[in-house]
Amino acid sequence: MTLAALDELFERIEVGEVWGIGRKINAGLEAIGIRTVRQLRDADAELMRTKFSVVVERTVRELRGVSCLELQEVVPGKQQIMSSRSFGQLVYELSELEEAVANYVAKAAEKLRAQDSLAGAVQVYIRTNVFKPEVPQYQRAVTVPLPEASSDTRVLMGRVALGSYLHARE
Repeated sequence: MTLAALDELFERIEVGEVWGIGRKINAGLEAIGIRTVRQLRDADAELMRTKFSVVVERTVRELRGVSCLELQEVVPGKQQIMSSRSFGQLVYELSELEEAVANYVAKAAEKLRAQDSLAGAVQVYIRTNVFKPEVPQYQRAVTVPLPEASSDTRVLMGRVALGSYLHARE
């Protein structure tokens, strides 16, 4: 896109349409005569910081094509990995629930291995259908620490004995 075309486009877009420009900032910008994205782009960045915030200053600079966000060279590993789903039908048998939990643990273990991470604990959380308030409600969460961090599905599953958790006293 040419600069002239970009100028024309920015002139047609109201400043309130810019991500990060809320109602209050929009009103403040309009009070000083800034009504379009082009006017914001051409505004004094330092003045925008003084009158509004560093975020507005960065927005002005970004509109000029200057990147204000540092890119991370290495994305840090996640501190938590979750594998959860809702059932498409009611589950009545413990064996069905155990099979589903085993599948979710296996998926979480795959995610761990994909990012070269290890789990230090496994948490299992179950609850009944909250959209059926007419039936008795139940929920339970249990976190089991691992003796040694692992991403091995067998090790993670070995710590999840679901039946005993379901019936354990609250």
